[in-house]
Amino acid sequence: IYESMNINKKKRPQSIAEFIEILDGKGLRSQGQKDAKSQSADDEDTEYDSTVKPKDNEIFNGHECVDLGLPSGLKWATCNVGANSAEEYGNYYGWGEVKIKSAYKEDLCKSLDYCSDISDNVYYDASKAEWGVGWRLPTENEYKELLEYCRFYTRNQNDKKFLLAVGPNGNEIIFPIAGYYEDRSHNSSCALYWSSVPKLDKKASCLYLGTDKTVCINMLPRHYGACIRPVYGQKGTVSEVDEKMLKRESRKGYWFVAWFIALITTLILRLLM
Repeated sequence: IYESMNINKKKRPQSIAEFIEILDGKGLRSQGQKDAKSQSADDEDTEYDSTVKPKDNEIFNGHECVDLGLPSGLKWATCNVGANSAEEYGNYYGWGEVKIKSAYKEDLCKSLDYCSDISDNVYYDASKAEWGVGWRLPTENEYKELLEYCRFYTRNQNDKKFLLAVGPNGNEIIFPIAGYYEDRSHNSSCALYWSSVPKLDKKASCLYLGTDKTVCINMLPRHYGACIRPVYGQKGTVSEVDEKMLKRESRKGYWFVAWFIALITTLILRLLM
C-alpha cells in the first residue's frame, strides 16, 4: 500500500494517527508525479490567504518572485503577466507573441513556423518584453521540475479556483484556473500556461491545470490565447534541469552498454570453451 501511494520510505507513518492523516490526502503526492508528467492536486477546501507573503521573495523590475527550493535554484513569479496580484488572471497571449489580441485565430498568429526555443527572446517572449531583463518564459523541462518537486493543492478565493504549488522548502505560489481563448471564445474548464518550447503541427508545449485537479505537461495550438507565468534566472545553452535529465538518460545508456558488453563477452567465452 505504501508503494501504491508513492510515499518515501523515510516518511512512512510512525503511528496510526499519521497513517489516517495520509489516507485523508494531506500532503500526499500522486503516483503520476513520479515521472513529472502528470499528477492530481490534493483537495483542501480552504481559501488562499493572499496576505501571507512567501519566504525569500524578491522583487526585480517591480515584479515579485519566490525561491521554491527547486534543484535548479530557479525563481518563479508570484503572478501572471498582466496581473497585479496572484489572484488575477492577467493577459492572454498566442505562443511567441508579445501583444494581446481581441481574437485568437490561426491566420492572425505570427509564430506558426518558428522552430526555436523562445525563452529570453524579447521579440517572441512576452515575459521579457513586458517585465524586462531577467524575466523569461519557463522551458518545458523547468515545468517538469516544478511538477516533480512541488506538491499541488486546490484552493478557492472569491469564487475563483486556483492550484497552490508548494516547493520543497515550504514556499508557495498559486496558479489561477484562468482558462484560455480560442478565437473570441473563453474556455474556463482548465488553465493553460505557455512554455517556451515549440512542437510540431503548429503547436507548443504548455502546463495544463484542470478543474478536475489534473496537472501535467500538454500541447496547445500556437494561435490559442493562454496565460504566462514568468521565471527569473539565467537560461544557458543547456539549463541545469536539462543537464540533470541528460545525465540521467546517459546513465541509462551506460548501463545498457555495460550489459551488452557482458553479454557478448559471455557468448564469446562459451564459444571458445
